[in-house]
Amino acid sequence: MELLRVIIFITLLLTMAILLPRFRLPHSIERRFAIRGFLLSAGIGVTEIIRFALSNRNGYQYQFLHKSLMPAAILVLFSTIVFYFGMQYSRESYERIEQESLKRLAYTDQLTGAPNRSACNRLFQRIRDEKITDFVVIFADINFLKRTNDTWGHEKGDELICTAAGLLQTRFGGKDFFGRWGGDEFIAVHFGTEEETKEQMRHVAEDLVRINGEKKFDFSMSVSWGVAASTKETPLQPEDAIFLADRKMYENKKRAHAERRT
Repeated sequence: MELLRVIIFITLLLTMAILLPRFRLPHSIERRFAIRGFLLSAGIGVTEIIRFALSNRNGYQYQFLHKSLMPAAILVLFSTIVFYFGMQYSRESYERIEQESLKRLAYTDQLTGAPNRSACNRLFQRIRDEKITDFVVIFADINFLKRTNDTWGHEKGDELICTAAGLLQTRFGGKDFFGRWGGDEFIAVHFGTEEETKEQMRHVAEDLVRINGEKKFDFSMSVSWGVAASTKETPLQPEDAIFLADRKMYENKKRAHAERRT
């Protein structure tokens, strides 16, 4: 029995020697708790050896010599290990969730909830890296936003931006991409044909007619857009497609302003 207690005590010490160097975050609560737990386990183990030695020398004339302390030492050691690794897992899970949240914030537009310009640029970089040739870029811009802000206030202008973003995201979500380029400008990327893209934009135009018919705003909402397609026969770099789509959008926007004045 004495040999067994010595073996258990040595096991406690070896466990501490092996695990303690692996503990990270030196000032964390779980590490401080673990060190104290191991020290308590070792203290109980030493006390058990002393108790056993006294019981062999003096017999069991004292009541405290009858009860072994090794179960307590093992329980404290086990609880310490479980607490430490449980807290470590919880900390790492929280940090991972926090990092993912920060990453989402870094690539999300705060007003509309759509991907922001950084996310757009990240997509275009992926197109370059993977040498994707078949894609269509849609550059869209809300008409008369400044007049809306000046007449009905920026809150109504923000509502207009969110409504336009919702329409475009509905049509270009899923396997396609939609993001807010900045201000009242949006970019969508369709990984298909130009005909499919124009069909989707016709649906957006129908959605705009429906919204205007519902009198959601005190004014008519309209969006100008331009489309530029890259194909295997005529491949475009993303920045070239953006430039062409932006130029076509600007021409349509000038036409919309001219029609508004007439």
